[in-house]
Amino acid sequence: MIQGAHVQVLSTPGCAGCDQIKQLVADVLSDFPEVSWEEIDLVEHPEVAGQYSIMSVPAVVIDGRLEFASIPTRKALEESVRTFSERKHA
Repeated sequence: MIQGAHVQVLSTPGCAGCDQIKQLVADVLSDFPEVSWEEIDLVEHPEVAGQYSIMSVPAVVIDGRLEFASIPTRKALEESVRTFSERKHA
């Protein structure tokens, strides 16, 4: 199986926007079965916040690159995932 891109949702407990973005990511990635994703709790992993210089949540990292430092539109997320996924297949 071809490995797709990997999406990370950076969040903290009690973040309303974080719940919204997790649902958005799950919905968008249903169209990209080759793409994996995970949620990273920045309270438990503050080093990740430092790695990406995250000052607020939610944020989205795709293949190790900070793509969104807020909630993206569905279209923007789809385009980014498609771009990263296509790079993996090139």
